[in-house]
Amino acid sequence: MDFIKRLYDVVRIVDPISNHVLDYKNKNLVPLSSKCHDIWEKKEVCKDCITRNVFKQNETFAKIEYINEKVYMILAIPILLSGKKVILELLRDITKERILFDSVNTNKDNAYNLLRNRNINIIKDGLTNIYNNRYINERLPYDIINSYMKDEYLSILMVDIDNFKEINEKLGHNC
Repeated sequence: MDFIKRLYDVVRIVDPISNHVLDYKNKNLVPLSSKCHDIWEKKEVCKDCITRNVFKQNETFAKIEYINEKVYMILAIPILLSGKKVILELLRDITKERILFDSVNTNKDNAYNLLRNRNINIIKDGLTNIYNNRYINERLPYDIINSYMKDEYLSILMVDIDNFKEINEKLGHNC
């Protein structure tokens, strides 16, 4: 594990259900007070949460995140520890690595916008700008638990529009 810590700036284990960062001591998982999104200075789960993707798909995912003028590469890997499926997250500050910026061939603001738009396009439909099934499947369980814990109401609206293609053809895509 030491060689992994030399390759990455942050190596952590995350519970994909509670979002707690976990410590692994004596073959036991111990929740820490911090949540996975605290590192990104967010008060709630990220809208494009890589940990949820990995947990649901049971596959390794990689993502680029930009915060406070730094660019991070995140690698998330599903693992089994103490009989529990958790996510190993490996984070590396790649701000000074020229690979990303050389390929983008642009300044920091444009790189940030490129990353932000890419992350939005993963969870929103490009035509309608409405959250897609991926977002709903990943986010809804968290929102249900969160609303229950906060004793708040949660509303869900699902709309099935018949003949949507005909509406687009007749009225145009801006409709």
